[in-house]
Amino acid sequence: MIPTGPWPFILLGIVDRMILVHLFGSRYVSTDEAVQWHAAMDYSKGLFHGPFFYGQNYGPMLEALITAPFFRLGVPMYVLLPPSVHCWRCSPTGASRCGSNTKAN
Repeated sequence: MIPTGPWPFILLGIVDRMILVHLFGSRYVSTDEAVQWHAAMDYSKGLFHGPFFYGQNYGPMLEALITAPFFRLGVPMYVLLPPSVHCWRCSPTGASRCGSNTKAN
């Protein structure tokens, strides 16, 4: 029996994202991810700075907050941050946040 509905496409999308994170995300770092890496290291040490400390024009870095406890437990950052960032940006909340900094003409 061939599966029907959206599930094959959802599964294909998840597998595609896992391959993308494995082949690209864990090897290359953007400037935004480097700042999130620094914030996650600070958060794991208990250093919570005020808004705009890292140069962003929004509140705390949620990706860094998600990653910090695992970094504190000893998981390497290059393993933690790419999937965390990617999952957050693919979520409806993260996708809406990505476009919130653009100005309408």
